[in-house]
Amino acid sequence: MATQITKTIALRKKLVKIHESRRLKRAVSYLKEDIARYTKSNYDSIRLSGELNGYLMQDVAKKMLPVTIVITKEGDSVKVDLTPEVKKSRSKPIQTMKTSKKENEVNKKQEEKKVNEKEKSEIKNDKQKEEKSKENKQVQKKQQKTSEEKPQI
Repeated sequence: MATQITKTIALRKKLVKIHESRRLKRAVSYLKEDIARYTKSNYDSIRLSGELNGYLMQDVAKKMLPVTIVITKEGDSVKVDLTPEVKKSRSKPIQTMKTSKKENEVNKKQEEKKVNEKEKSEIKNDKQKEEKSKENKQVQKKQQKTSEEKPQI
């Protein structure tokens, strides 16, 4: 018979004085120790899910947030996972981030092409405007010359 328990563990007090590069390892060990004490099981029999590990890497190691977990105990083994609410609230799953990087690169290239096309069209428009202004200036000069050439009576 499997039993499920939902628990929130605050790791901030334990992680504040630890350097940021070592926080993940310490967070995992503190989490496992606390779960072993709570479930009265062996430290080595506790298995953390991949999503929980990713959450620990992204949020807990940097921001030291409290962790809400679901503990499932089946005989001697203990499995630990994130709660469904935390899973939904996470913005991007780890697996899709690789594809989004590729998509971002493609989007950047398309945007650069669009910007280049806009710049080219603006340059053409500027050239056309300059040509028109030159023609207008030439016409004005001719008109001024003709008006000046008329004899005064």
